[in-house]
Amino acid sequence: MFGKDKKAKAMVDDLPAEFRKIQTRYNLPPGDFPNPEAFKCDLEAFKIVDFNKLSLKLIGSADDALSVDFPKLMQKFPTDSRRSADIGLPESSGFEREGSGGGGGGSGRSSEKPPLQRHLDTPLGSVVPYPPPYSAMSAAASSSSGRNPFGEDMTERNPGILRYRSLFDEISDPQRKMLAGESARQVLSSQSGGLSNEWLREVWNIADWDMRGELDPVQFEVAMRLCEHLKNKEPLDVAKQQVFGELGLLNRFNQ
Repeated sequence: MFGKDKKAKAMVDDLPAEFRKIQTRYNLPPGDFPNPEAFKCDLEAFKIVDFNKLSLKLIGSADDALSVDFPKLMQKFPTDSRRSADIGLPESSGFEREGSGGGGGGSGRSSEKPPLQRHLDTPLGSVVPYPPPYSAMSAAASSSSGRNPFGEDMTERNPGILRYRSLFDEISDPQRKMLAGESARQVLSSQSGGLSNEWLREVWNIADWDMRGELDPVQFEVAMRLCEHLKNKEPLDVAKQQVFGELGLLNRFNQ
């Protein structure tokens, strides 16, 4: 028992390292983790060795509730007006090369184009919406979705819905659920409406906030929406505030 207590204390004393292990193993964004010092204070009130072992079945049920059930429930509540706030983000770029547009061709063994190339010409905003993983509790629909027995298009009612999730699923790594930097570059360059590499570099700096050189589903959504706003000649700082507000990310970067 003493050995378990010692191991538990070592874990609590080095929570940032433990968070990084969990982040890598389960492909989680850094924003999903609490402040390490505050969390350490909370843990000290418990005896960790008495905690139950991780149940993947329970985790799956909780994930279903967060990604499916809660968004449906929150769509019945009015949309709250969220305040804009400054977002400080690190600088990193996935667009270091000029030109070299979609490098897609290759010597494919099949006549059918790969998923990435099939979507390079897809217009912005024309993909199927998915429920949001981050903003289910903050970006709710303005009225009930039960009025139409055939369902309603919730894309405009709930700005937190991931409109580019189906595209992401087709062109990303199906195991890791991540989109490599080069694949992201091809899509953004193709669908950005002629934005320069300088603008796309700024978009990447914002979307790749953890500087991994690749994007998860929400980061990809951020990048695509920023391109929409920039294509409409909107200022980048205004676009950033709006996109992060819609996706429920403002509070995560102002903790």
